[in-house]
Amino acid sequence: MMRVSILIPTRNRLPYLKESLRSAREQTYGELEILVSDDGSTDGTQAYLATVTAQDSRVRVATANPVPGIFTNMQHLLSHSCGEAFCLLGDDDRLDADYVEKLVEPIRANDAVVATFCGHRIIDASGKVLGEASRISSKKYGRDKLAAGPLADSLASILRQSMCLGFSMYRAVAFRDVRFDLACGGAADLDFLLRAAAIGTIYFVPLCLGDYRVHPGTATSTNRLPPTGLVRALENHSFSNESHEGMRR
Repeated sequence: MMRVSILIPTRNRLPYLKESLRSAREQTYGELEILVSDDGSTDGTQAYLATVTAQDSRVRVATANPVPGIFTNMQHLLSHSCGEAFCLLGDDDRLDADYVEKLVEPIRANDAVVATFCGHRIIDASGKVLGEASRISSKKYGRDKLAAGPLADSLASILRQSMCLGFSMYRAVAFRDVRFDLACGGAADLDFLLRAAAIGTIYFVPLCLGDYRVHPGTATSTNRLPPTGLVRALENHSFSNESHEGMRR
């Protein structure tokens, strides 16, 4: 069985982290590593993680992130993970119990598949599912029209932002040398996914298998994409296909 690493970067979100980590620990898939990197929390996170690691041998806490920041923390987790596949879980998001089982299967079944992703629901700060917001998000980013299986046009889907960094799974060996470009700022995830499209086949699982929490402290609320970061992410790439190049421009 392929070993999967669930990677959770966290900082001062203990109430949400408890839900996030619980959802990771409740996965139906058996071969798991759950790796958490605390980026300097002062809210009791470290004491809580010490309790969890004593109870569950699958959970590890990475050494201190040497360069504080969300994407450096993610990269730190990647460098310390041991799984043959990995996924990144926001410390304020949640996974369905069969998330890993469903997303790792295409990677296990086909060597050409380097990444998979699925749909997700939108929840509010209290954890309530926002049905209409979830439907709007799926439509806005084109997931409602994607066919199950390998993407027919990975670049177009990623440029349309159908795939997000969370609620995705990656074959570890294919991404061993891929790094987040910190000069892209909050758009470093887009740059990472565009690199993924160039590596191999990306597979869509047409199920909503997790919850994305919207609240005042979420990354998308506090880190608006500055034009320079987004421009940098897009300027890192160029495409021979006229349609892709048009979308990029």
